Amino acid sequence: MKKMGKTLMSLLVTCVFIITGSAYSQEANPCKTGGQTNYFGIEMKNILCGYSVETCCTGMWNGKKVLYEYSDVVLKMSLLGSDVDGGFKALYLIDPKTDRAVMIEISVINNQSYVIINTRIDGDTIHFRSTNTGSEKVILAGNDVMISSPSRYPYLLEDFIQGGANEKKYKVFDPMKGEITEKLYTRKPDESISLRDTVYKTIVLDEADLTTGMKTTLWLRKSDGYNIRANIAGRQHIYLADKSVSSKIIQANLDDLFFAKVNKTIPEMMNLTYVKVKAQINTSGETITPESLNYPGQKFTGTVVNNFIDGEFEVKPVRYNGLNSPPFPQDYSHNTLLKKYLEPELTIESDDPLIISEADRITKGSKDSWEGAVRLSKWVSENIAGAVPGGISAINSLKMQEAECGGHSRLLAAFCRAIGIPARLSVGCVYTLKNTGSFGQHAWTEVYMGEAGWIPVDATYGETNYIDASHIRLGENANYRPVKMELLDYTLNTKENKNTLFDSFSGVLGNYINLEQYRMFSIIKKDDGFAINIPGRVVLDLNPPNDKGIWYPKLTSEIGILPKLNPDGTTDKLVIYQLYRLKKMSQPDSSIKKIPAELRKFAGNYQFAPVKLSVDVMFDKNGMTTQEPLGRLKERIAYTKTGDIWIDRAGNYEISFVANIENEITALILTTKTEFIRGEPVTNVLEKVLKEYDTEAMIDKYTELKGSKKSGYLFSVHMLHQIGSNLLGENKINDALKVYQLNYKDYPNSFTTNDALAETYLKMGEKKEALKFFKKSVELMPDYEYGKKMIEELKRQ
Repeated sequence: MKKMGKTLMSLLVTCVFIITGSAYSQEANPCKTGGQTNYFGIEMKNILCGYSVETCCTGMWNGKKVLYEYSDVVLKMSLLGSDVDGGFKALYLIDPKTDRAVMIEISVINNQSYVIINTRIDGDTIHFRSTNTGSEKVILAGNDVMISSPSRYPYLLEDFIQGGANEKKYKVFDPMKGEITEKLYTRKPDESISLRDTVYKTIVLDEADLTTGMKTTLWLRKSDGYNIRANIAGRQHIYLADKSVSSKIIQANLDDLFFAKVNKTIPEMMNLTYVKVKAQINTSGETITPESLNYPGQKFTGTVVNNFIDGEFEVKPVRYNGLNSPPFPQDYSHNTLLKKYLEPELTIESDDPLIISEADRITKGSKDSWEGAVRLSKWVSENIAGAVPGGISAINSLKMQEAECGGHSRLLAAFCRAIGIPARLSVGCVYTLKNTGSFGQHAWTEVYMGEAGWIPVDATYGETNYIDASHIRLGENANYRPVKMELLDYTLNTKENKNTLFDSFSGVLGNYINLEQYRMFSIIKKDDGFAINIPGRVVLDLNPPNDKGIWYPKLTSEIGILPKLNPDGTTDKLVIYQLYRLKKMSQPDSSIKKIPAELRKFAGNYQFAPVKLSVDVMFDKNGMTTQEPLGRLKERIAYTKTGDIWIDRAGNYEISFVANIENEITALILTTKTEFIRGEPVTNVLEKVLKEYDTEAMIDKYTELKGSKKSGYLFSVHMLHQIGSNLLGENKINDALKVYQLNYKDYPNSFTTNDALAETYLKMGEKKEALKFFKKSVELMPDYEYGKKMIEELKRQ
C-alpha cells in the first residue's frame, strides 16, 4: 500500500502561488516497469482538479540497495482567464536501513519555465542545489532532523501509533526550499474512514508548520503509518483513489481563492494615497504577528491567531525621493542582516551570467543606488510583458520576456542583488477592478536604501519608484487566502488627475458607437481631465495624448484612442486600438517545408486564453496569412510587411512578433483597430419611452425619430434587435414580434432581422411564417447549419 507524500502535501500550495505548469523530470520513473502503484485524488474548492500517481520499488544506487519512491502530480487550474495547469514530479531514494533519504530530485515546469531541485544527503550533511542558480547550499542536519520518505512517516509511526504520543515537535527538512523547519503534531480522535470501498482505521494528526504557519490534517493508517488522506489549510483535500480518478478531473477556477470582493469601484486606484480596510485573511508561508503587520506606511490593529488575521489595515505610504541614497555600488559585506538579500535563491537567480550582464548594462552610469534601482524597475516594467503564469523565476522571466507579478518581482530582485543592491519580495494583496472592486493576491519588490530602509516599488503596476496605498503587505513569503475584505475608507490624490490640456481637447467629449458591432462608450470630463466610460463595466482615467495624438488610459497601454480632429477641435469619429499578446502554442507540422526558411520561426498557433482568441499564422508565396482574428469572416486574410509589422489589406489588424533573449519567437502582438462615430444611439430614448409607457409608444417614437432629418440619433439594425431580444427574454412575445417586424421593414436583407422573425414565429407556433424566414436567413448566410436543420424539420411537419 502506498500513500501521498509530504512532498505532495507541502508543494500543492507552493505550486499554486510560486510555480505552475505541467511537470517534467530529468530522470524517467525508475519504477515504471515494476513496484507498487497507487492513485490519489486532489480536490480544491470541492472540485476534483488533480491526481497523483505514486509508485514504489527497490533498486540499486551507487552500489547500495535503495527504495525508490516516485510521485507524478497533475493539476488542472485556471487563473484570471488563463490556464495554469500545474504539477511536479518527485523522486526520493531512501536508505531502507535508516529510513532516511539519500537523494531527492524535484522537477517542475511551466511551458518553457522550469525549476529542478537536487538534494543529496551524505551522513549529517545536506547538499541542496537548484539547477536554476547552479549554486549549492550545504546544511548540517543531525539525526534529530527528519529527512524521511515522502510516502511514510517513520517517526510518527514510532511515536504516535506505536508509542501513544499526543503531541510532539520535530525538525523536518523542506526539500523545496532547502531549509530545516519545525513542525508540531497534535493527536485528534481516531477515525475509521472509507476510501476505495475499503474501511481504514486511522490515527488523525494536526500538523502545524511553525515556520510557515501552514496547517494540515493527516489521516495515518494505524497498521503502518501510511497517510491515506490529507486536508491542507481547509482548502485542498487529497485522498486515496483508484486509477479512474485520472480521467475524471476538471479545471478548478482559482480566482475565488485569490480575490475577495469589496464591491467598490475605484478606477483611479493608482492615485490612492490612503486606504482603510477591514480584513479577515488566512495566510501561511511564514509566521505572522500583529507586530510584523505594522510596517512603515502600514498600520494594523487587530489579532493574529494561528496565522489567521482579523483586524483593520490603514495604509498611507510615503514616497522616497532618493535623498541620502547609498552610493553605487555600495559595500554591504559587513552587514550580516542583509547578506541573504544579496545572495541567489531558488527562483531569484542573481548569480546567473545573463542577469548580471543585463543589470550591469541597465545601470551603467547611475549616480547612486536609488537611480540604479529605479532604472532596473523601469526596465522590468517596460520590457517584461504581463502574463499568467509567465516565467515564474527571475531567469525564465528574463528569457521569456513575460511574467506574472511574482516573476516581475523576482527578476527585479535578482537584478538588484546582481549589482549589490539588497532586494526582497513583498507579498500580500492589492486593490483591483476585478469583480467591480476586489483585493487580489500580489507581489512586489522592496529595495534597501540605507538610512531610508526598505523602499517598495511595483514593476508590475508600472509604479517603478513608489507604490500606491492599495498595497497591503503580509510578509516576504506569506500567501493571501482571503475570507472577507471590506473597504472602509480611502483618499485619492486628485491633483495628479489635473490636465491642463482640457480646454484644447474639450471637443472630443461625447458618446461614440460602432454600428456594426453595436459597441458604445463615452469620453467624459473627470476632475480637470478626461476619462473613457464603458457602460456597465469601468471608467478609465486618460493620460494626455502622446506625440502621435493617441490617448492611453492611466491603468493600461493595451487600449489606445485616436480622435480624428476637425479644424475646429471637434471630432466626428475616432479609432480604438486594442492590443492582445498571444502566446505561441505550437509550430505547424504539415506545410512547414513550404514556408521560406527565414519565416518558419514565425509560423504556428498563437493564443490569448482570457478571451479565447486563437490565431494560426501561415505563409504562402504572397506573404503572411491568418484566419480573421476576431471571427468576422470565414476566409483567411493576407498581410503586407511594413518594417517589423504585418498589416492586413483593410488596415484593421497589425501583427508584430515577440522574441525571447535567445531570438526564439514566443508570442505575437495583435493590434485591432475599430472605428467609432460620434453620436447618441436611438435606443437611449427608446428604452426610456418603453419603460415609462409601452411598446406601441416606443414604436411611434422610433418612427418619428427615424423620419426626422434633425433628430441627431444614430440608427442600426442591432438597436431595435436588442430591444426585441430584451422583450423576448421577458416572455413578451407579441411585443417582441412587433419590434422585430419594424426592424425587418427597415432592414429586409439583414440576416439578423430574418433570423429573429424565424425564431419568434417558431416560438409562437407559426410554422409557415417561421419556415419562410428561415429560408431567407439561409439565403443570406449559406453556412447557417441550424437554419438548414430547422427548414428540413418544418418541411416534414
